[in-house]
Amino acid sequence: MIRVAFFLVVVGLIALGVTWLADRPGEVAVTWLGWRIETSLMVLLAALLALVAACMLAWSILRGLWRSPRKMTEAMRNRRESRSQRAIMHGLIAVGAGDVRAAQRYAEEARKLAPDDPLSLLLTAQSAQLGGDRTAAERAFRRMAGHGRTKLLGLRGMFIEAQRRDYMAGARAYAEEAAKIAPSLPWAGNAALQIRCASGDWAGALDMLEKNRAAGALDRAAYRRQRAVLLTARALALEESERETSQALVYEAVKLAPDLVPAVALAARYLAEGGDLRK
Repeated sequence: MIRVAFFLVVVGLIALGVTWLADRPGEVAVTWLGWRIETSLMVLLAALLALVAACMLAWSILRGLWRSPRKMTEAMRNRRESRSQRAIMHGLIAVGAGDVRAAQRYAEEARKLAPDDPLSLLLTAQSAQLGGDRTAAERAFRRMAGHGRTKLLGLRGMFIEAQRRDYMAGARAYAEEAAKIAPSLPWAGNAALQIRCASGDWAGALDMLEKNRAAGALDRAAYRRQRAVLLTARALALEESERETSQALVYEAVKLAPDLVPAVALAARYLAEGGDLRK
């Protein structure tokens, strides 16, 4: 409403100005390079307005011609992005539905249109997994791990593939790298902890547990229980080689979890051997 009123006011002022000039006619004479031009003021103003309009039109045409290559490039890029997003969407739906052929077809189309798009890489990896092509899946996850936005997703994919190939050293490296980047990421911390436990690296497992706690991935009760279990496992591993260290570890484990049977049994054996039968 305000714009309409403003437009009407401007039009009225212009009409008033034209009327005022029409009621006060005048003549204009221009002498230049031997030429003399005489005309009325209204004709001169009309000519000036026509000249300004022609200049504006010419400038608009020239600017349009100058910008047309860039606009065409942008239009082609937008069309390409639209096609890639459509292929990715249909591909992910096909993966969810378990349609291997459709998923692979759309993944190939997305890879041609947007080879570095994170969702395109994800679709490629998932369609390869669906089709049983572990090599292609790992290759896609490795490319994802090379991009900042998809690094954690790529590391998780490589971790899963390493586990499937029973490549525990690689799985541990991927999990620990992910845990280093995002300490509060539950799967990375838990995976690194479990792999260290499976390999008997109890000191490393305890260190990983402390990192998980510092990152807020564990509540107090879970932390105490897991620490007691790891302390007991390490105490059992050191029972023959470092007896004093083993005793200190198992006594701490009993304090943390008095109902942990392996810890209580080992602590009782140490106490019995020391003659402290009452304890």
